[in-house]
Amino acid sequence: MSYFFIIKMQKLKASEILEAQFHNQREGVSKTNPYIDKEKSHLNYDILNPQRIDYQEAVEKRIEKAILSKKKIRKDAVRLCEILISSEKDFFNKLSEKEIKRFFMKGLEFLQKRYGAENIIYATVHYDEKTPHMHVGFVPITEDFRLNANDIFTRLNLVMLQDDLLIHLNEAGFVLKRSVSGNREELAKMFF
Repeated sequence: MSYFFIIKMQKLKASEILEAQFHNQREGVSKTNPYIDKEKSHLNYDILNPQRIDYQEAVEKRIEKAILSKKKIRKDAVRLCEILISSEKDFFNKLSEKEIKRFFMKGLEFLQKRYGAENIIYATVHYDEKTPHMHVGFVPITEDFRLNANDIFTRLNLVMLQDDLLIHLNEAGFVLKRSVSGNREELAKMFF
């Protein structure tokens, strides 16, 4: 039996990065996410960072190191993109803990190749919500060393990302299928 593959992308401006950090690292009490089970939060982990990190600081360091242009970056520029990877709850229920970790590792490996391992800031796996999932945050640096999320995430590139990552995970032995594009209601039923 195949299960639906879930992927979601979000662009974050500087003012939104701290909120992502609070959510992903479980800093403080979430007023917006009633699905967090604090009894399971100790199971969460970041594949890349064994300790908590300051997302804003890590993003700014990456931008300083990677951007060649001397032009000032706009205050409202997208500084971080976050991709969420998951599947249906039944998919994870059939996997061993080792296989769940391999699933997320394979997803991260794909994103590292696609967007550059040096651009990825975090890869946080959550077990304390209804369905296991991974948040991967990266700085959207183009091949010509510009900060530009719109060049990286065109409509076509997003479709290709979904298709290519699905193929990659299926080649790794996970039997998944693509959900209907943009079907938020179906996604909400599966995920929450």
